[in-house]
Parts: sequence; structure tokens; C-alpha cells
Amino acid sequence: MPKARNGQRARNATSMTSDAALLAADRVLGKESDYRSNIRRIQAAACLLAERISHRGDVETALLSGDGVKQDEETLSAEKERMIGFLTEQRDRLKDIAKGNVTRNRNVDTFLTAVKDVRDEILVKQQERATVQENGNGGAAAASDILEDDSHDDYERLILSKIDEIERKEREDDEEDGEIDLYDEEMCREMRKRLGEKEKKRKRSRGGTRRSIAGGDDSDEDLEVMGNNATDSGQCLKCPITGMYFEDPVKNKLCGHTYSRAGIAQSLKAKKKNCPVFGCSNNNVQKDQLEEDLEMVMKVKRFKRREEQERETQAKMEEDEYEDEDEYGMTVIE
Repeated sequence: MPKARNGQRARNATSMTSDAALLAADRVLGKESDYRSNIRRIQAAACLLAERISHRGDVETALLSGDGVKQDEETLSAEKERMIGFLTEQRDRLKDIAKGNVTRNRNVDTFLTAVKDVRDEILVKQQERATVQENGNGGAAAASDILEDDSHDDYERLILSKIDEIERKEREDDEEDGEIDLYDEEMCREMRKRLGEKEKKRKRSRGGTRRSIAGGDDSDEDLEVMGNNATDSGQCLKCPITGMYFEDPVKNKLCGHTYSRAGIAQSLKAKKKNCPVFGCSNNNVQKDQLEEDLEMVMKVKRFKRREEQERETQAKMEEDEYEDEDEYGMTVIE
């Protein structure tokens, strides 16, 4: 009788351990957006900076114009070359940031996959244990084996083991494909686009593999520069639903369009499934397609700050003008 009670206590303890592990795994998997939020924030800030220093953008035009500076042609040419070198260095740094974000995203993918795999294994063991227990005394020995195995499981060790397994498989795939660089990842493509760079079809090295950026094999011939069309005009910062500046903006991962969270929530509540942006073919907008648009948050803040600065400057000019009128009884025009 004591043995039976001890066996029951062991089963209860094992069940509690595995149930706790499942609960922890579910919590981890439910925080995926939190794990990626800092990566998205870094990428958004880097993309905004990329627009400022893009090819043929405002900063490059200002630095290379040489307006108002009297220098001989040789000095001016050397200065422009120095400026181009500086901009190139900053653009390369931004592209490295994008590559780092891709790597961090991959690490999150690996971790979440490992947790999900261990979670699935726990569920399988629980099902096996339940099946054996249903068989009664005839399955007592098998149930004991399952319980003993399960009670010694170190779930943290299992997750680390899964991570090693996934990373080893990825390395093998990279070696097999001959393509281990991050050139074609979405974040890297987006960064080059913001910098005003348009890729042509890349050359492939022997064996059909792409040339690596890190290896320096990609030449300027593979890169076509295009003008940057990014704009922070007020109209581009307004929600297509509310017509107001974006409030708590969310981006549709499917079509790439941005809406104010409250505006799109109201549309979905009214059973309006079409993307509100004219010409968009997305006719089945879903809540799970939406994610926080951190870049738009920064753009709106920057635009409003600029507007406020302009209002303050204008108010100061008007105040100075009124002071001149009070002092001289007339407006002084310089």
C-alpha cells in the first residue's frame, strides 16, 4: 500500500513538473513580440538615419555643394572626396547594423523553435503517460519507466541542446548552399533601399554561390544608385482612415501600409476588410497582420517637433517685429 501511495505521489510530482514546464514554455512563446521589439526599434532608427544620408539625399547634396566656400579647385576636390569617404563609412555602418539585427532575429527564431520543440516533446510524453495509465496494472512497468525518465528531465538543458542542434543544422545548410552572408535578408534589403541603393542581379562565384559582401567580392558594378524618394511631408504622416496624424501607428505586415491603431480597429469592428489605402489589393485585413510601426512613431514625433520649432521661430520673429514697431512707431525692414 505504501508503494502505491509513493507511486501516486511520484506521478503527481512529475505531472506538476511537466505542467509547470509547459506553462513556462507557453509564456516564453507568447512573448515573441517583446523579444523582437528592441530589434525593430534599432532597425527603425537606423532606417530613418539612412534616409538622411542616402545617395543624392539632402545631407550629401549639402556637403558636396560647396556653396559659399571659396576654395581652389584642387582643395575643393579633395574636400569632396573626404566627404564622400565619410558618407560611405557611415552607410557601411548602417548596413552592418542591419546585418546585426538579422543575426539577432535569427537567434530569437532559434530560441523560440527550441522552446517549441521541447514543449511538443513534453506534450508527447504526457500523452504517452496518460495512455499507459489507462491500461491499468498491465502497463505499470512501462508507466514507471516513463515517469522515471520524465522526472529527471532538465528542461533548461533540453532547450540548450535543441539550440545547439538547430544551429548545427543551419551551419550544415549554409555550407551546402554556399551562401552564409546576409545580403538578401529583408532588413538588409530595406537598409540599402533607404540608402538609395538598388541592387542588380548579383554575380555568382564558382559553384553557383553568391559572392560574399564580407569577403569584398561584390563590386560597385553590382550596385545601381537611385534617388531617394522618402519624405516626411505632413500628408504622408496621416492615417488613411482618420485623416489625422498617426496615433499609435501599426503596419500591415502583408501589404506594408500603416494605420492608426484605433482607426483600423474601428474598420475591422465594422467588418471592413479591405485595406483603406487606395489601390491596395489586400482585401482581407486581419488583426494578426498588424504590428507596431516604430519607424512611423519616430517620423511623426520628428515632424511635430520640427513644426513646433518653426512655430516658435515664427512667434519670436513676430515678437521682435512688434517690439520694433513700439520703439520707432514703424516697422523696421532690414
